Amino acid sequence: MFLLAEEEYYFSDESVVFYPKEDSRPIKGRLKICSQSLFFDPHEERLPVVRYAFQDISVIEPWKNNAAINENYFMIRTSKITQMRANMLNEPYKIEEGDILHRFSLNWISLTEFLSRVMRLYNISKGPRWIAIDKIKEIVEEKEASTSFDTSWLEYLDERPLKEQNCVRVTPLVHNPGRLMITTKLVYFQPLNNITANPVEKFPFSKITRVIKRRHTLRHIGLEIFLEDDYQNRHSAFFAFRSETIRDSVFTLLTNQPGMTKLQHENQSQTLLKWRCGLISNFDYLMYLNSLADRTFNDLTQYPVFPWILADYKSNQLDLNNTASFRDLSKPVGALNPQRLAFFRKRYEEMESPKFLYGTHYSTPGYVLYYLVRVAPEYMLRLQNGKFDAPDRLFTNISSTWESVCTNSGDLKELIPEFFLPNCANFLLNSDDLRLGRKQDGTWVGDVTLPPWAKSHSDFIEMHRKALESDYVSNHLHHWIDLIFGDKQRGSNALKANNVFHPLTYEGEIDLDSIKDPIERDALIVQINEFGQTPKQIFTTPHPKKFTPEEAQKYLSSKTLLSKSNSSIVEGGDSVSKESLMFRANDFLSFESSRSSGWSRINTLKLTSAFKPHRSKVSGISLSQDGKIIYSVSHDSSLKLYDISNNRQLRSTKISNLALSSLSLSKIEKMAFVGSWDNNIYTYSTEYNRVVDTTYAHDDAVSSMINDDDLLVTGSWDSTVKVWKVRPSGVEKVPLADFVDHEAEVKCLDMNKERNLVASGGLDGKIHFSDIRSGSTVRQIQLHNKEVTCVKYTEDGRLITTGADNTLKLLDPQGIDSFNVDLGETFRCLVTNGDNLLLGGDRGLLRAFNLHSNQETGQIPSGQTSPITCISVDADANLVVTGTEEGGTMVYGLPG
Repeated sequence: MFLLAEEEYYFSDESVVFYPKEDSRPIKGRLKICSQSLFFDPHEERLPVVRYAFQDISVIEPWKNNAAINENYFMIRTSKITQMRANMLNEPYKIEEGDILHRFSLNWISLTEFLSRVMRLYNISKGPRWIAIDKIKEIVEEKEASTSFDTSWLEYLDERPLKEQNCVRVTPLVHNPGRLMITTKLVYFQPLNNITANPVEKFPFSKITRVIKRRHTLRHIGLEIFLEDDYQNRHSAFFAFRSETIRDSVFTLLTNQPGMTKLQHENQSQTLLKWRCGLISNFDYLMYLNSLADRTFNDLTQYPVFPWILADYKSNQLDLNNTASFRDLSKPVGALNPQRLAFFRKRYEEMESPKFLYGTHYSTPGYVLYYLVRVAPEYMLRLQNGKFDAPDRLFTNISSTWESVCTNSGDLKELIPEFFLPNCANFLLNSDDLRLGRKQDGTWVGDVTLPPWAKSHSDFIEMHRKALESDYVSNHLHHWIDLIFGDKQRGSNALKANNVFHPLTYEGEIDLDSIKDPIERDALIVQINEFGQTPKQIFTTPHPKKFTPEEAQKYLSSKTLLSKSNSSIVEGGDSVSKESLMFRANDFLSFESSRSSGWSRINTLKLTSAFKPHRSKVSGISLSQDGKIIYSVSHDSSLKLYDISNNRQLRSTKISNLALSSLSLSKIEKMAFVGSWDNNIYTYSTEYNRVVDTTYAHDDAVSSMINDDDLLVTGSWDSTVKVWKVRPSGVEKVPLADFVDHEAEVKCLDMNKERNLVASGGLDGKIHFSDIRSGSTVRQIQLHNKEVTCVKYTEDGRLITTGADNTLKLLDPQGIDSFNVDLGETFRCLVTNGDNLLLGGDRGLLRAFNLHSNQETGQIPSGQTSPITCISVDADANLVVTGTEEGGTMVYGLPG
């Protein structure tokens, strides 16, 4: 939908065949019917998408061949076509002009029906624009009135529909109309068109953490739903309704549902106090304020805004102790340069009412995409009518951009959150080799040029974030908050602070609902979107200053600030704050006593039984939490369930025709996920004792997997790691994230869901750390000289690894190697509680280590020498089971 023109609607598409010339090969594809144009989207990715604007078309009629009308054949005669996305590349669109004749045939609908629909839109486009706007809206309303939600898409048999409502799904630069359905269990969105791969989007109540009222085009008609495990607010859905009344009724109904058990309610005064005490980072607090002020990643006109904080982009070393290194946060960008401000003030005095100092805003869609063009080129092409901006106007150099912001009267832009997020440095890199053009000095536009003090693009982000959290910024940030969100945003205080923008940027200056002329109304909406929108005003009195560390300590020692019920308070931010660590203190203390029982004596385990359920290598094993059932998979292609207490096999199921490589049991033990050498993930129902779902996961064998609640992570011989959403019926067919940075087979992995990280080990000895939210690899380390055989996270975020180089290593949460020992043999599996560690080795031994003393505490013989390949432990560590290379299973218990 990025290819549509501004305010263009997409209605439907049809299967067609395109005939380029009499002697050319026919081309199959889809013809998309829109309110202002037709698009031909060929199946072959090397060919471009072609747009036929109705304004340029002279004839759409049956195709006459040899004086006869062929059934379902038609022709388009036009003076211009636009070609885009050839070879799936984001490049400037190509325009072809002349007398152009293109011929098509329809595959599934009659020519009469097709022409009836298309000619109605074609004739509307040829009339006066004000009539066309109304007529198109009539068609949209007709389709809305004739379309109801398809209840066959309901997830559960016992859920009951509560409310069905027309709305628009808002994503950057795209507005997609559809139907919102609220049931007793989920929120559903069904688009009116068939543009998306999924006919219905589903938002389970159990995954919804926030429902927030939003503005949209300066009207209070928006609603944003946030889900668990979001990233920078991107894992959310933004809907716009026709009126504030409708929006409010949806909000009230949704937030009062009993199933909304994870809904979090924020306390603004508490959050302010936590920031003042240093329990929330500056970044997290700014993200929180942006959310309060209706800024969202789903709407480029209301994108989160962050300040320029530095003024030094030329030194070889950045000195954060030097006040000259920083920008004056008490002034808006337009007032940073006295000479330029004098120009603005003189123009203001000479201006007729309504007066304003600045005709351009500090946050507009154009400014956001100026920064993000390298990672979102399709957005820039949409905004710029199929072109990138002129090379000399693109974001090419941080220092020169700052200089322009300080001197150019038409450039007042602030920054965006990506400048401070460690995992987002790719927006500074031209990783896709986009053809952004050649500047006047002859150089090609590539990666963004950094200040001399930054060693790399990731180093720039790290230093920039450090500057944001510095003492200087902490002591002055409240001034900038006053300008953007507070008492200096509007009125006489704004004028005194030289902070007055065009009236159209402020909420309440224009009442769009009162404007009846469709052309005037649409023109104002376009202007609002282009000018940018000032955030909703949050504070009407000066924002308090952050406490000094001494003041914060004094306050905290005398007040009870935190409560365990308060959890996450911001919708964004990549760091674990001090406040969140304090919230976990009580949980940690209660966890200590429960985990100490079996683990404290883990080195005293004794072999209690052994049996051989499989014909070949046991590749995955899981013990039920009550310690009664063993689940195991093998290279013999079978999944087996074994009852320990009765010493008998309960089930044996052949899963695949090839070897099974891995096993992960869901927390409630209703599903077992199995990886296979046939590239598939199999979902086995423990209730129905059969495979209920199969997902083609990789281009080579699935080698490893881990499940945690609603996420499943898999690794493969194809060198990729993928993250999958788990449904009650199985695994989603399209991964949430696909990490492709490994250069060798992925051999093992583990997930730290609390930090949204996946650690994966490769055949080449490298460990990769990947962020689930951003979908990017954040770090890689050459930790072992040979294959990484096992990786395992502890509760507190440390990572334990073993390798075929016979070493055991422990990384602290900062990635520092804090423990390194040569074991004298290769270990391929381990379990841990963070204090103690149990490993299974190639000599058939279990070996115990204490992670505090870094000492081996015991060896547990198994009575056999076959290598131990997998291991599992029950909830209290009173029982351990292992699988072996030869297909055996060993059960160990604590004495007494």
